[in-house]
Amino acid sequence: MLPAGEKQVDAVEAETEMPNDDNTIVNDEEDDFDLEADEGVAAPAPASAAAAGHADRPTEAEVLRIRELLGRLQKQAHKNPKNSVTLKQDDLTLLAELMGRGLIRAPSTIESSMGPIDREMTAVQYSTVESQARGGEHWPVHVGFKNVNYVVSVPKEDVGIATVASTMYKMIQPLVKVVRCGASDRVDLPILRNVSGAFEAGVSTLVLGPPGCGVSTLFRVLSGRIATGKHAKVTGDMYYSGYTPEELHLRKLSGLIDQVDEHTPVLTVRETLQFAYDCYGGAEMAERLIAADKASETATQEEIDMIREQLIKFPDFVIENMALSNAANTVVGNDMLRGVSGGEKKRVTSSEMMMGRRPLTFYDQISTGLDSAATYDICRRIAGVSKNLEMTPVVALLQPPPEVYDLFDEILIMALGFIVYHGPRENVLPYFSSIGFDCPHDRDIADFIQEVTTPARTRYQTRSDAPDSEKAMAAAWLASPYSEKKRQQTDERCDPNNKVDAITRRELFAKETPVFANSWWKDLCLVMKRQNQLVYRDPAFIKARIAQAVIMGTVMGTVFIRISPELPSDSSATDLTPITQRYGIIFATLMQCGLAGMAQVPVVLDQRPVYYKQSQSHFFRTINYVIAETVTVLPISFIESVILSAFVFWISALVPWGEDSQTGETDIGSAFILFVIVMLCLNTSFAAYLRAIASLAPSTSIGQVCAGLSIAATVLFSGYIITADVMPPWFIWIYWLSPISWAFRSGVLIIFKSSAFTEEQQNYALDLFSFSHNDDYLWGGILLLIGYMVLDAVISYLGYSYVRYESPGSRQTKVSPDAEDTHNPDVAEVERLMAGTSASSSALIADGRTASKLEQAASSGQPEVQVRVRTSLQDDSFTPVDLVFRDLWYSVQAPGEKSGYNLDLLKGISGFAEAGTLTALMGSSGAGKSTLLDVLALRKTGGKITGDVLVNGRPQEKITFSRIVGYVEQNDIHSPAATVEEALTFSAVLRQPSEVSREAKAKFVEEVLSTLELDDIRGFQIGYKSEGGLSVEQAKRLTIGVELAANPAIIFADEPTSGLDANSARVVMDCLERIARAGRTVVCTIHQPSKDIFTKFDRLLLLRRGGETVYFGDLGENSQILLDYLSAIPGTPGMPNPRYNPATYMLEAIGGNAGKSLVDYAHEYRESAVRKENEAKIEELVKSNLEERPEIHFDRRFASNFKDQMEMLFLRWLRAYWRNPSYNTTRFVVAVFIALFFGFTFFQQGEEISTSQDVQSFVGLMFMSSTFTGVISLNTAIPTIIDERSPFYRERAASYYSVSPMVIAITSMEVPYTLLASFVYVPVFYFIVHLWYNVNGFFAFWGIYVLLQLTLTFLGHLFATVAPNEQVAAVMGALCFGFWNITAGLMIAVRDVPYFWQWMTYINPIRYALNALVVAQLSCADGVPQSSPGCSELSNYEGNAWDYIQSTFGYEANDLAFCLGALAGFCAGFRILTALAYTYVSFLKR
Repeated sequence: MLPAGEKQVDAVEAETEMPNDDNTIVNDEEDDFDLEADEGVAAPAPASAAAAGHADRPTEAEVLRIRELLGRLQKQAHKNPKNSVTLKQDDLTLLAELMGRGLIRAPSTIESSMGPIDREMTAVQYSTVESQARGGEHWPVHVGFKNVNYVVSVPKEDVGIATVASTMYKMIQPLVKVVRCGASDRVDLPILRNVSGAFEAGVSTLVLGPPGCGVSTLFRVLSGRIATGKHAKVTGDMYYSGYTPEELHLRKLSGLIDQVDEHTPVLTVRETLQFAYDCYGGAEMAERLIAADKASETATQEEIDMIREQLIKFPDFVIENMALSNAANTVVGNDMLRGVSGGEKKRVTSSEMMMGRRPLTFYDQISTGLDSAATYDICRRIAGVSKNLEMTPVVALLQPPPEVYDLFDEILIMALGFIVYHGPRENVLPYFSSIGFDCPHDRDIADFIQEVTTPARTRYQTRSDAPDSEKAMAAAWLASPYSEKKRQQTDERCDPNNKVDAITRRELFAKETPVFANSWWKDLCLVMKRQNQLVYRDPAFIKARIAQAVIMGTVMGTVFIRISPELPSDSSATDLTPITQRYGIIFATLMQCGLAGMAQVPVVLDQRPVYYKQSQSHFFRTINYVIAETVTVLPISFIESVILSAFVFWISALVPWGEDSQTGETDIGSAFILFVIVMLCLNTSFAAYLRAIASLAPSTSIGQVCAGLSIAATVLFSGYIITADVMPPWFIWIYWLSPISWAFRSGVLIIFKSSAFTEEQQNYALDLFSFSHNDDYLWGGILLLIGYMVLDAVISYLGYSYVRYESPGSRQTKVSPDAEDTHNPDVAEVERLMAGTSASSSALIADGRTASKLEQAASSGQPEVQVRVRTSLQDDSFTPVDLVFRDLWYSVQAPGEKSGYNLDLLKGISGFAEAGTLTALMGSSGAGKSTLLDVLALRKTGGKITGDVLVNGRPQEKITFSRIVGYVEQNDIHSPAATVEEALTFSAVLRQPSEVSREAKAKFVEEVLSTLELDDIRGFQIGYKSEGGLSVEQAKRLTIGVELAANPAIIFADEPTSGLDANSARVVMDCLERIARAGRTVVCTIHQPSKDIFTKFDRLLLLRRGGETVYFGDLGENSQILLDYLSAIPGTPGMPNPRYNPATYMLEAIGGNAGKSLVDYAHEYRESAVRKENEAKIEELVKSNLEERPEIHFDRRFASNFKDQMEMLFLRWLRAYWRNPSYNTTRFVVAVFIALFFGFTFFQQGEEISTSQDVQSFVGLMFMSSTFTGVISLNTAIPTIIDERSPFYRERAASYYSVSPMVIAITSMEVPYTLLASFVYVPVFYFIVHLWYNVNGFFAFWGIYVLLQLTLTFLGHLFATVAPNEQVAAVMGALCFGFWNITAGLMIAVRDVPYFWQWMTYINPIRYALNALVVAQLSCADGVPQSSPGCSELSNYEGNAWDYIQSTFGYEANDLAFCLGALAGFCAGFRILTALAYTYVSFLKR
């Protein structure tokens, strides 16, 4: 019976159907009610909205009644399992009126055989419709695997931390073994150990395990994406509904959502997902899937139409369900391009693979960076959809809260490659209890599982015979009766006679069906569109290349302005400049076109990880990717070539016309078109060649070196530096294979075979440089360049297809004392766990020791043990600090706006953090947590900040504040070459006052190592996570330690537990709690804390999207104060059960998940008594601080003195260079290669100089021998310095050191390596070529070479500091070399450069180097021994070689000292400019 005046309303769409068995449909979307309120009902209407004709707003009384109504409805729905609610007549009247005014609306529905269907559906609702509409031809994928092993064979040889010396030893080691006839000892390292199991369709499985457990490898094996080969093997049986991997397109059948977010940064979220959906076949493929299933006979046409409608807009449907609507039109971004947040990027990664609607999907750590409510919402949808559509989801999570854990049907637990449990979720605790491990009642089950598989399991042990190792736990599982059902299920699914077949498999996944969803043409169009977006959304790069063409065209044209048209026609002529200058400018133009493509190497390498991911999932054909890469850059290449060719051709008058024509005829039009065609063909061909190198290169540095070496070879044998008739026979093949030589030959024939020149002039000009007169070479060159472009595309295809560098790196801890590079990051992690000094194990063991000590202390009445552990840093002197912030606003320029700060990211935030407390900043993704932390820490580089931040009651002052604060950034940014202990010592020495003794600082570092449990990895190199460096958890603890080593009073930590498993997160938070209890102020942003971690915090500042405060105050015991506050707000649902995580409940209540709350919690807080109490507390705290706390003030920005800074930076860069073999070993390898290559190219040619051609070749030799090693030095220095730029930005913000000692330290490291490389290069080259055998000549050559190498290397350092990214720096380098090559004196004498470009010759270090080298080798002035090659008489010139040099190049004998001084000045000048750039230029955008 209902009370009078009330009516019963069934909220049909809020109805929850709970599963009774495995076949029951799930529809648990409890957040979808009949009534949908317009956004912002409770907010006052802005004038603009009213003016635009929007519906009027409800009155305050109506708003209050709506809130009361919603609160009552939510409570009724929560209590009543059928979600039937009652409405009073007044309520119905109010709702009807609001509906009539358009303030709320009912969802549009269509009638069907299943009742109302919401057009705006959630994922689970949609899957309900589809599951009931389709017929019985659906193919469920049941996975069975038995005795699966994955073993990696690794060598025993160890280099420990890779250094220059160890890398060189590894390079010669194969030769040593051949000489010794020794075999390589290898050891098998098991990653997966005899694992067996089964995943049933429609059953969701959660995989848990500590780092190194092998889950990522298991996912890659079962999805067909694991790397196998000679040293990596998979054994065992795998079946998919009874079919083997050989009978199916396994990677088409399965999807793998990786834990690494790799995306094209310039695409928006919607474009990224739409591209993925289209590559998977789009709506057409989805309809084929449904058609293969066949529609149910009971399905109505409206239901089928409705499904089709959702399929067409499937990306938008997923965007809505993954809570990405606000970011849909935002670019994904990367480290240098601001885009979506970290949590949003993780959801994009998951959504991208969901586009394929794969029946079998592996989700690897998809919750990293997500708050617990968002994780719950996504996993709820995954579980519900898989149940309805009989999909097979397998999900691995790091820190699943209890409510997420409860969503899954089965749990699989792994440890060190073993499966230690695989079965129903409800049997987990009974099973572990049966083998001697009990989970405490106040412990999250998932946290218990993570720890029971590690050495910390002893804290849960209840029996002496409980398994004591991972292997014993695996054996216990197999022997347990709890595993019997799963073993039977595994046997059934691994029986090849037990096949499950359907039309879906035969038409879509069978081996004989096409592997790609789209036709070749559609595939190509999709990739072309994407590549166009990638290329043309980098305006800085495009502008730089076009500007480069304009500037270089103008410079080259005007340097050679109006070359004389009067070519000499026979050898009697004394002035050959009309010929040589034409040769010079043609060569310079070709060089510019070829070098323009160098900037593509880093672009290709940046995109390669995205290609790897997408190609593995069959997004597109590799050949189409290569074609798209080639075609999309053609427009830029065309524009670049036309601009450059036009400026050079017409300004320099390469082909004379009009009165200047020597024959009265001219073919200038056709000559120009052919000239452009040759330049375009060379540009595109060489760009394709460089992309081919990039597809094969393991890193940017090595790619640039390989590109530089190959360019050196092709340029040297182009026919300009050395003419074809004097090339050594052993290298002549390079001449005939070099694309530049063919382009040069074609360009020369176009110019000199012009009808504007007489036949005698043509023949003499071509004979001078030994070129053929045959016109066939012109078109032959063009066709060959096109052929090279095709060949390079084929090489790129082979490189992309068969050469993979997905996770290169070296290892530091080994099963044996030895090490080698590996391409599997799991190998390093497993080795750590197996090694006695394992980082992860030691942390767990240490933590276990701590726990056992505390337990012993508690039982024996000795609490001082606990006090000592928690306050080990308390004795060190620092002034405690209370931090107060009042009415903080932070505004930025809104997208699309050209000026002003009109987008508020923080809105009037107030609060405080007291010394000795742990404060949490929480909220959903985009709420402004990290923004607030940046504002408080003074780390924002842009935007407008208003409000007050007080430090002990006084206004925040930048210099002082940077000295007392430690900022633990979300990204663990460190100098990769340092070890853990070195990084901590570096921070302690430089950031603690210089008055503190070095012994005291060393002692403090030891305490930090102990507090953060870093003792066992103190000697580990930090490295990169993807290359065998520290694990995520170790790097996070190190980041905390680096800040703690400064002995700060305040520590800010941004997402300290993001990316960690439950146990690692607990270890990190224990560390932060100890730091806080030592009297420091600790403020953390945190995404998805477990209940255990959440209760560690003393106070909470909760924000909602838009940067508004929802709650600030104490949490209370078991978060009771927070829970009481929320429950007192009308419309807030109660917490489901006492064990529910308060952090998850809190975010769900305020609308932190993919849904929205209809209660305005920010308004509730503004009107609450809690806010008034906080304001009073702030005033009281400020007053007491002013009275009791001393003012903290520092006059100096840096805590350490110049001597300490110099010492620590010198040590850092000494280690950094020694431990950077890719940079420094490469320079020695390059030096040897270039010395031998150039030496044997000019073999013994310096011994005899008898003609003017010999002199020209000698000058060209001097130019090439010094310049090309400099080019490579510059290009390899850029990525090396850019890698260290991020740590420098962090350290600059934290006031570690000034710029000058850093620049001095880097300089002091660069000089000795350059000297050593020159020691390898100069003697080899000098004596093979047979340069002047004279002590002065030898050491002069050596000194000039060293100075030039230093100059160009330091120029690379300068570009790395002033350029926004590596690509722009490479373009700047190419531009500089273009200028300098033209005005160096080789192509045109310095004195012949037009007067308006003469200034360029004065700022050209290559000009001074060439001048000095020629003078040092060929001078024959008074006092120079007659043995000098310059004193040789020339057969075709009246005088000796030195006379020819003076008349042709204008060099004088006394130029040497001046040129050496100029080079030294360039070195110093570039270092000074670099120091200024470090001081004033920053590309850190926060």
